[in-house]
Amino acid sequence: MEIHANNIIEIKDGLSKYTIDAEHKICLQFNGNGKNASIFINLINANEVDLKISLKNGNYTILFWNQNNRDLTITESYEVLEAANLKIAFTDLNENNLYRDAEINLYSQGSKAVVKSSTMARSIKKINLKTTNYVPHTDIEMENYAIALKDSEYVLNATGAIVKNANGSRNIQHSNCLTYQKPKKTTIEPILLIDEYDVDAGHGCALGEIDEDILYYLQSRGLSKTDALRLISTGYLMPITEFIDDVELRDILVGNITSKIDTIC
Repeated sequence: MEIHANNIIEIKDGLSKYTIDAEHKICLQFNGNGKNASIFINLINANEVDLKISLKNGNYTILFWNQNNRDLTITESYEVLEAANLKIAFTDLNENNLYRDAEINLYSQGSKAVVKSSTMARSIKKINLKTTNYVPHTDIEMENYAIALKDSEYVLNATGAIVKNANGSRNIQHSNCLTYQKPKKTTIEPILLIDEYDVDAGHGCALGEIDEDILYYLQSRGLSKTDALRLISTGYLMPITEFIDDVELRDILVGNITSKIDTIC
C-alpha cells in the first residue's frame, strides 16, 4: 500500500507492507488490537514523518527500511497497552541525513518491547531514542549497531527510564559503533533514569575503529580490501534480523542489507 497523505491505519493480522511517498509532512496513526502482525514500512520520498502507534494485546513487529531520496526527519511515538508485545527494527544505510526521535512507552503489566537499529553513516545521523517502563513488570531491550564512515556524523542519545512504582520491571540497552576512515563526529550517550529500587536496569556501549589487523588477515585469505570491508559490515549490521520471527519479513531485511552494502562497499 502506498501512502501519500495523512492516514489512520487499522493493523491487520499477518504481513502488511506500506510505502511512504509524500512531498509534504505526513502524519500517520497505526492502531492494533489483538493482532499478530508484521509491518514493513518503506520510506522512499518524505522529508518529515510523524508516526503515532497504539497497540493492545497481540504481538507486533515493525520494520522500517529507509531508502529516502532526501534528508528525513521522523518522529515516532509508541503506546504499548494491555500486555502487547512490540518489536521494532529501524534500518538506515542511506546516504542522506537522518534526524530520528522515537519514544516507546509501556503502560500495561506484562507488556514487552525490543527496539533495534542498524545504521551505516555516510552523512549526518542524529538519533534520540527513549524507552520508558510506566507500570510494574514490564520489559524493554534496546540494541543499536552502527558503522560511521569517512566525514560522517553519528550521534545517538539512548535513554532508558523506569518511573516510580514500576517495580519488577526491566530496561536494558546496548549500543555499538564501528568507525572507518575518520568520521567527523561519533557520539553515543547511554542514559538511565531510574526512580525505583526493585528493577533490572543497565546499559553498555562500545565505540572503536575497524581493526586493520582483521582487514589484513581477511586479505591474506584472498579477499580484496573492499570484500573484507563488505564482509565485516554485513556481519556487524545483521544482528538486527535475528529477532524477526516472520520469515518473509526477515528475508526482506537480509536481502536489503546485503544488496545495499554491496553497493556501498
